[in-house]
Amino acid sequence: MIGKIDDFDGTADKAQRWISSTNLHFDINDTIYNSDKKKVYVALSYMKEGNAASWSEAKMTKYKEKNAYPTWADFMKTFTTSFRTANIKGTASAALMKMKMEQGENAVAFNSRFMLDAGKSSINNPSFAGHSPERNYSPSKTG
Repeated sequence: MIGKIDDFDGTADKAQRWISSTNLHFDINDTIYNSDKKKVYVALSYMKEGNAASWSEAKMTKYKEKNAYPTWADFMKTFTTSFRTANIKGTASAALMKMKMEQGENAVAFNSRFMLDAGKSSINNPSFAGHSPERNYSPSKTG
């Protein structure tokens, strides 16, 4: 068997990476994972923590009780609806606009929260901030 599927804890911004790792793993190991049932059950086994763990348990129980399982495509649709935030950049940008320093929060903690959302929103990307190498200058230099 080649590669490994990433563990998934239910965090929305990790969902796309998890989807990519499962698809890659199943594609590379297509002789082993040659049925929807195998793909679904193996994928569920990599949801061990957070919201994903309880979601996985509920799905596994449901499939076993009904002695039925979804197609891989249907499973991925359900997964995407449950965990993936459609607009991570937009959600992060909106959070930045409402962000305030919490009572008792220090500057380092606030900056960490800010940088996390700024990274998700791409607002810290120099091309969005109007920066370019040509515009960089040092005020101490005269010329």
